[in-house]
Amino acid sequence: EIGCGSGAVSVFFRRQWKSRPELMEKMELQSFVTDVNKRALDVALQTEEENSGAGQNDGVEEENSQKKLSSMEAINCDLATPLLSRLESSVDVLLFNPPYVPTDDEEVGCLDISAAWAGGADGRRVIDRAVPQISQLLRPQTGTAYLVTVDDNRPAQLAHLFQQQQQHNSSRDSKQQLFMEPLFRRRARNEYLTIQKIFWG
Repeated sequence: EIGCGSGAVSVFFRRQWKSRPELMEKMELQSFVTDVNKRALDVALQTEEENSGAGQNDGVEEENSQKKLSSMEAINCDLATPLLSRLESSVDVLLFNPPYVPTDDEEVGCLDISAAWAGGADGRRVIDRAVPQISQLLRPQTGTAYLVTVDDNRPAQLAHLFQQQQQHNSSRDSKQQLFMEPLFRRRARNEYLTIQKIFWG
């Protein structure tokens, strides 16, 4: 997860994974969370520790569960920059709730709590920088990313940006492109949040 904040999303994902023995038996879950705020990472690790036993399926023995569910690794960094070479073309699921609120560009990149929401012009400054990283990290053909946007982020233009990025990446199969489509949409007080699904096609 890029920009994990409290870690609640990744911890929930891991909890759901542990409750699915058919997944646990097939593959090991390795989790990475990043954030520019080190205090956020400390909270994320605490959230994981306090929920590490949640969701355990009675039919899966604890010893086997721990073999299939590695610890959550936290990295203090901008986006996923230090993980690009390590995880290139190997990420199956990528989660990103970015700072999407339109603000002045001067507010982007602060290390205080405003980093959680300040997205610059159209709320896209951080999102646009993440696009090539998402393309580089996702496993070809099957890797999927889930991204939170609001209408001010101009999602149609963003979808085109993902397709352009794929076309310019010579290391990929030229027949594969990244597509972005809305998965679901919810109103949260004065804004509409959309979960965008990003996938190869």
